[in-house]
Amino acid sequence: MLLLPLILCLFNFSLINSMSFMDFRPEINQGSRIIHASLTDQESGKVWQIEEMISSAARLEGKIDVTSSEKPKGTHATIFYSYKSYDNNKRLVMQNNDCDLYSYKSDWDKMLPGVTKPMINTILLIGPSFIYRIADSRWKEENDTIIRGALMHKQSKIISQKIKVTAYYKDQFGDVTEPNRIELTEYNPLALALNPDQEDTRKSLILDIYLNSVTFQELAESVQPTPGVGCPVYLQDNLGIPEIYSTKIHFIAKDTASNNKYPSLKEIHGDLEGKIIRLAETRLGHTNNYLYDYNLGVQYLLSKSGDCRVFPIDLKSLGIDINGNFQMGQAFNWLDKIPKYLGQVIFKQRSGLKVAVWESVQIDKVIESGKYDKVVTTIYLSSSATEKIFTDDMIVAATRNAYRKDSLGVFQLIESMQRDFYDVNIDLPDSEYEDAFKLGDCFADPTKRLTLTIHLLCDVGKKSNCIKKSEQMTYGLRKSLMEKLVKTYKLSPLRIVDVEFIFSKDRIEADVTIIEAPNIVDSFSVDYKHIKTSSIKVLHKTSAKSPAECLRYFSAYYSPGSVVYFCKNENLCVSTENPDVTESTTSSKGTDCSAFKFPLKNLNRFGQEKSLSDIHDSLLVQIVHETFTLGQEDSEYTYEIVDVVAADKRSEEKERELYKMFNSRGALTPNGLDIVEVPSIKRFSDCYRACSKSEDIFCETFTFCDNADSFSCIVSSLSELQISRNLTFQEHCKTYVKNYLSDYTPQINKAYKVPISVSKKLWVDDCASECAKTSECFSFGFCDGLCTFGGYYSESNTKFDSKCTIYTPKLSKKYQLTGSEIVTEVLHTELDLDMDQCAAFCFDYKQGDDDQCKSFNYCPKGKEPASCQLTKYSVFDDKTVTNQSTSCHNYQMKTKQNQEEVNKDNWIAEKPNVRTTGVGAFGIIVLFMLIGLIVGFVGPYSVMKIKSSAIFRRPSNDFTWSRQVDNNEEDQHEIQI
Repeated sequence: MLLLPLILCLFNFSLINSMSFMDFRPEINQGSRIIHASLTDQESGKVWQIEEMISSAARLEGKIDVTSSEKPKGTHATIFYSYKSYDNNKRLVMQNNDCDLYSYKSDWDKMLPGVTKPMINTILLIGPSFIYRIADSRWKEENDTIIRGALMHKQSKIISQKIKVTAYYKDQFGDVTEPNRIELTEYNPLALALNPDQEDTRKSLILDIYLNSVTFQELAESVQPTPGVGCPVYLQDNLGIPEIYSTKIHFIAKDTASNNKYPSLKEIHGDLEGKIIRLAETRLGHTNNYLYDYNLGVQYLLSKSGDCRVFPIDLKSLGIDINGNFQMGQAFNWLDKIPKYLGQVIFKQRSGLKVAVWESVQIDKVIESGKYDKVVTTIYLSSSATEKIFTDDMIVAATRNAYRKDSLGVFQLIESMQRDFYDVNIDLPDSEYEDAFKLGDCFADPTKRLTLTIHLLCDVGKKSNCIKKSEQMTYGLRKSLMEKLVKTYKLSPLRIVDVEFIFSKDRIEADVTIIEAPNIVDSFSVDYKHIKTSSIKVLHKTSAKSPAECLRYFSAYYSPGSVVYFCKNENLCVSTENPDVTESTTSSKGTDCSAFKFPLKNLNRFGQEKSLSDIHDSLLVQIVHETFTLGQEDSEYTYEIVDVVAADKRSEEKERELYKMFNSRGALTPNGLDIVEVPSIKRFSDCYRACSKSEDIFCETFTFCDNADSFSCIVSSLSELQISRNLTFQEHCKTYVKNYLSDYTPQINKAYKVPISVSKKLWVDDCASECAKTSECFSFGFCDGLCTFGGYYSESNTKFDSKCTIYTPKLSKKYQLTGSEIVTEVLHTELDLDMDQCAAFCFDYKQGDDDQCKSFNYCPKGKEPASCQLTKYSVFDDKTVTNQSTSCHNYQMKTKQNQEEVNKDNWIAEKPNVRTTGVGAFGIIVLFMLIGLIVGFVGPYSVMKIKSSAIFRRPSNDFTWSRQVDNNEEDQHEIQI
């Protein structure tokens, strides 16, 4: 009979032991709670300080801070939990810049640092709030006792894992859920059953509770995992980060690095569809401008002078993920993998703003500053009704923390970067994006630029207002045409630096300026190695005489390998997948090679990019008769490309070389004398012509301002050296100065036998300017930074010198454009000449006494080859038979009489009623000249580009150019300018 009570006792114990603290959910219904307590192990004397914050809003969530003061070194861990119902078997534990997941099945799978007993581990992981898990079960009343000098009521109960829980609280009518002390003691029911009178002398755990406070303050944002540490999982529901729904974005961001006390300011314009980014980065008052072309994998560093340097994009570059792919998120906020939702927190740096947080953790990650054991990228978004770059959210900030492990395997924070976002938007005007994504004068050399005129027909016979509507949709038309070129032709959009339209009664012409593709050798990173070529594991092999030839060959392969070696001494060109070829330590047993790497796998894409010399013929084959549409529904218009014509080299696009950028954010200040504003100017081209086409003034500098709603054009006779004190800062203004060097043709490796001036130390641009302004200078030489003036250039008065170049005036500038009325009767026709060659042909042509070339018609290449037609007639002669041409123009030798005829044809009969005071005379002359050029040459056109070179201008009233030949000839033409 004695066995029966024992068996019943053991049965009851097994039932009790099947339950645990983890099987109960704390019931907290009176708002959030803050609990401060200490846990003492009476056996070892160790003490843990505990602070628990509990949020009971939409779900039960909590944060437990545990600190041990154990000597010699204490420990600290922060524990996070979150669950909806009884899913309470996970904890995130943060310590030493690391976050680990603890899971519970029959017991916890890991022990907290410095903890050796499972019961202590359990209490610390679930926190002091465990009392709320067992509050509803039965408690046994026990005798009151004195604790810490105060009489306390006492209740106890038996819970799982053979634990006796005893609660002490001062108020005997109080609630067991708010005790002052909790004692946890190991409980052995079998021993007590056999000897119920035995005194309990076992050591226990004492949990002293100092604060248990109800707060109606919302703590949900305060109990989320700490951002920036990085966890393997998060306890919130899986919520995807909102996508960037715009193809174009713009933002200004301040980057603050932990290892640099000087923050940098970044302004980024991004075009996801075009795969291009503009970055303006300012640090310590200095700004660098970059253009990233992810189509070709190159970046351009732009300078104020208009020059640029080309660098390859690599895995460390802005916007590139670990696989070498372009990701806008990586450029925008360093993200190159899908982040996980952490929850909502309070962003203290923005006045307590509530933000949603997403986080990405990457192991063994390479960033700009090197390789790290762990990189954590955190994104902060806030709901916004106005700025909706991420669907309905506004990006507030992003952080990137880079960690390395020390010798003990503990993560140490090495580098931290915070990016605060301002002025994030997607609704900037198209004009700003167009300006941002232009390389502009990056390739100013005329041989590196090509202008083609694309002829468009617009809904022929269907909509009579098509041309008029197209003028109102210029930005949309430009975008559609560029997309057609880029997609059909696989042309990098950055290579299209300008598109300008000319609208006539029955057609549209688009002057498209394209620059040369970057040098293939400069577009990829290269290492120089001394190797044995026999050690290369050859994938493909060929012979090449230069690195460019080698790379061009392999650019035709779809998979050329990850490295291409070019060894000049052996003319060897080899591709391989193995980037690590052992270098030879013996100079006699190896050869010097260049190793080109392709981390973006973009060599094949680069090979598809056509050079300028091939573009025109390819476009004639690929896009002529192609169509595209613009507009919506009943206002949709269809455009057909009917021809692609080589633009005249003397077109305005080429003439822009006559002026160079002086200040990108500066404007001349009108003074009514030598600096005046030209009224009614709305386009850069008109302002440009107002300065470059003037024959009555000596215009050297001009400013054009484009402020979206307003425009201004200011011209000046002041030189580059004189205008600095007249410039004021204006955001949307650019000032240009005359580039005299464009008026000269270089004769390389030539020097004067006897120069006409002493040598001066000048830049070559300044030397050209000085020569142009000196009546005795007919050419100039430049040798090692020294400038000298000379007379007429000939073989007899020059000599060979490898260090020198003589610059002579361009011959084609002796001819002026008369218009699109061309002479019908011609002396001779030559095909496939360019404009300069045609001018030279006319200049030297003479057949008998009467058959001299007085003018020529030039028709640039289109569907038909370029033609140069020489004629002995002038369009100014009333007896000359002419006809109107759509793409050909007539040119005639510049003389004073011819210029007067041009001005007469272009003059407007009705003069404006304006006062011609001394103060305003300069501006009126410019205005009359501008209107005369535009209207006189227009004919049926609403707008027309003046396709002629700027006339060589001198400050003196009278000056003549004589024909420059190798030997003195009797037949010399004198042209008065």
